[in-house]
Amino acid sequence: KAQGKLEEAEPLYRVALDGFREKFGDQHPDTINSIYGLADLLVKKGQGIMTKEAEKLFREELLGCQSLYGYRHATTLGSVKNLVRLLCQQGRKAEAAELLAAACGYVFATIDTDDHDWALDVLLPLLELDSPHMAARLGKVWGYESGTF
Repeated sequence: KAQGKLEEAEPLYRVALDGFREKFGDQHPDTINSIYGLADLLVKKGQGIMTKEAEKLFREELLGCQSLYGYRHATTLGSVKNLVRLLCQQGRKAEAAELLAAACGYVFATIDTDDHDWALDVLLPLLELDSPHMAARLGKVWGYESGTF
């Protein structure tokens, strides 16, 4: 993949994912990582049907991370970021904002006040995807009236 040979890499990623699923099952870190790798590759290929499959894989990755690590783990939040970015690339910014807001709401509901800096470090960069739309939705979650930071 790093050498730009996406067509050659795809079958290898699929074989690797199938192998991890068979050996470890769907809820193993190596399987989850392989799911991400294939989804990322498909996004880089950038074809319509590929991005639909990538979305499905990113959603599977997110569910696996939530199950394996919990909602608050940086890996899970990275998975949210992957799916949010893809949805934004597809022009589905409202759906992306809802997903991100749900993740933020859960994170903030389950952490101590002292840990908010950690959550902001992970989640705030996602506002760059579509600042006005994301900020307005997240502002409601974070208790800001105007939605501006």
